[in-house]
Amino acid sequence: MTVITSFHGIKEELEESEVLEILKESVYMPTQEKLAARVRRYINEPTILAFGYRDDRRMVGVIIVSYDEDTCHAVIKDIAVRANLQKSGIGSTMIAYMMEELKPSIITVETDDDALGFYLKNGFAIVNQQQKFANITRYNCHYDVRS
Repeated sequence: MTVITSFHGIKEELEESEVLEILKESVYMPTQEKLAARVRRYINEPTILAFGYRDDRRMVGVIIVSYDEDTCHAVIKDIAVRANLQKSGIGSTMIAYMMEELKPSIITVETDDDALGFYLKNGFAIVNQQQKFANITRYNCHYDVRS
């Protein structure tokens, strides 16, 4: 059976349960309240773009990006893939799609130990690391598309 995949803008769908189910994969200790607050911030922020990656049956991945058209700077706010499909290339495909769609010059992301390898594999460089919370290291990663 051939699986048809597609991307589409989903900012107006961010509060739907299918999207929240995926988005919780990128949130530390997710609760309904925490997810709802995060989604409300995204919906109310005009620079936020949200894309969903869907196979022929359901949504399988979500990428949320803050994009400044003047500077062509993209900040990945969230990237999430259904738990059973992680490590299958969907996250990398979503980054490639975002790069093709937005044509950013620079992409930045803040991440933790769990996702650091993913970003390094996708060509990002660590530019800063800090102990933001007790026992949790955060990394600022940068990808200069121009180089």
